[in-house]
Amino acid sequence: MSDYNVIINCQNSNLSLMGRMAYIVMCIEAYLVNVWPDHDWRFLARGLWLFPSMPLYGWMLFYGKLLPGTHRIDKDIKDIQAYYTLDEYQSLLQQYNGITDGRAGDEFNTVLRIPYELIWDAEDVASELPAINETSWMLRESVNQINKLGSILSAHHIEIPDIHKIDFLSVKDDNAWGPRFDGKPLSIILNKD
Repeated sequence: MSDYNVIINCQNSNLSLMGRMAYIVMCIEAYLVNVWPDHDWRFLARGLWLFPSMPLYGWMLFYGKLLPGTHRIDKDIKDIQAYYTLDEYQSLLQQYNGITDGRAGDEFNTVLRIPYELIWDAEDVASELPAINETSWMLRESVNQINKLGSILSAHHIEIPDIHKIDFLSVKDDNAWGPRFDGKPLSIILNKD
């Protein structure tokens, strides 16, 4: 893992925001399958990989309903029924039993909240400091979040995902967001079979 900072130093690279989000999700999946291999993470992975097909803020609101300790099945199912049946949603939430209750600070919750908080914090920054460009802030902050995930993976002796799998999400023009794409081929959970 000594080359972690070299590989992931995307601060000065052309890796788009969509690419950085994809890498964050790839790291989360690596954490899930290595630290909690006896759990069924398919429904969570499906929700994580919806981000490339949704506006990021809308995805954040949706994904927030999948996080531990933030759900109310009776209310949330109306908001997520386009993506999950009630049984699927309950199955996902059951995976958290014995791992976390959603309290701040536990490692599992920290890992899952990284993409949510990245988008949430960008919205806060943009509303409080209008002179700051939300996209530029997210590009900078994504490096910190990727490094945080890298440290957690390293502590568990988990190999970091291959960043070259998202080379297609680099941008050469001013479109820092990058293209929409199908995230499923990048998923180690959804392609497990």
